[in-house]
Amino acid sequence: MYGEISYFEWVQDLQAFFWDENEVRRQMERKLLMNLDEVMGVAVRTGQNLRTAAYTIAIQRIVDAVKLRGIYP
Repeated sequence: MYGEISYFEWVQDLQAFFWDENEVRRQMERKLLMNLDEVMGVAVRTGQNLRTAAYTIAIQRIVDAVKLRGIYP
């Protein structure tokens, strides 16, 4: 959770605007719920448990980032 808060602080600093604590909490809740929906969807579609579904998503995000950055062919 603290990593996400640091991310929100970094984004605010880049864009020169600042959220109050309530807005940070709203943004955090929104992000958590979006990720929960994604994990639940993968778990239901694949028959995986929630932990495995979360790992599957995480690994796919890493693969996508590596491809996007062109680090490997």
